Amino acid sequence: MYYKGSCNEYYLHTVRYGLLRIRITLLCVFIISQKVISNRTNSLE
Repeated sequence: MYYKGSCNEYYLHTVRYGLLRIRITLLCVFIISQKVISNRTNSLE
């Protein structure tokens, strides 16, 4: 019986960490785009 649990746990941890990084990146992009949009609307007025 080879030990497979650690590999699965490592895979789940990597996927979870990757999703967290993607979520943080999307949040940063969203905030930056909101700032750019607000700056454009302010400059148009």
